[in-house]
Amino acid sequence: MNTLIETQEKLVFALAKEVTGKWDAIKIHYEYILLNGIQFEKYIAQKLVSGSVIDINLSLDMIDCFIELNEITPEGQSEKWSWLEFTLESSGKYYFDYKYGIPPLVSESIKSA
Repeated sequence: MNTLIETQEKLVFALAKEVTGKWDAIKIHYEYILLNGIQFEKYIAQKLVSGSVIDINLSLDMIDCFIELNEITPEGQSEKWSWLEFTLESSGKYYFDYKYGIPPLVSESIKSA
C-alpha cells in the first residue's frame, strides 16, 4: 500500500492530467463516509479560470484515487477522515484539509430523506 504522501501525489498528477483547458486552480470538496452500514459519497469539483468558477465532473478513476486516499489514516489520527477540501493551484502547489465527523453534503441528504 502507498503512503499518504504517495497517494496524494498520485491524485494530484492524475487530476492535473484529467482536467483539460486552462485553469488557475482546481477545488474539490469530497465526502466519503459509512453510516449505519450505508456508504455515502458526494463531491463538488470546480476549476477556477480568470475569476470564473466552472463545475467539472470527476472520472471513476479519479474517484477511485479519493477512495484509495480515504483508506489511509493520516499520521496522528485515530480514525479515517470523512471529508476533505482539496486545492490544486496551476503553479503546482496543492493543499489537503482533512475533516472528521458527519460531512455537510451527506448531512443535508440525510435531513431531506
